[in-house]
Amino acid sequence: MATYKTTFVVEGTSDFPIDMLRYDSCYPYTGSDVSGVTSPERFCSAENLSAHRRVKLCTVHNGRIPNLTPDRWRSFGWRIVDGETRTDKVT
Repeated sequence: MATYKTTFVVEGTSDFPIDMLRYDSCYPYTGSDVSGVTSPERFCSAENLSAHRRVKLCTVHNGRIPNLTPDRWRSFGWRIVDGETRTDKVT
């Protein structure tokens, strides 16, 4: 079976739902994205912590369709951004 890599962007205003990394088997794409997960103040001023944050994530999976869970992201006040998902075949 082939291996695929999917990158996608999530957006939200609340604390980043760390457990979603485990649940969707994903990880932050770059060092800046790690900061978006762990340091919301990097993306928001102290006066406006409710501003939207965007974090790019990556998951590696077998089969063409990733096992992402948009409804679960929404339950945490985050969403997978439409048009920001890309899947490439790795092997």
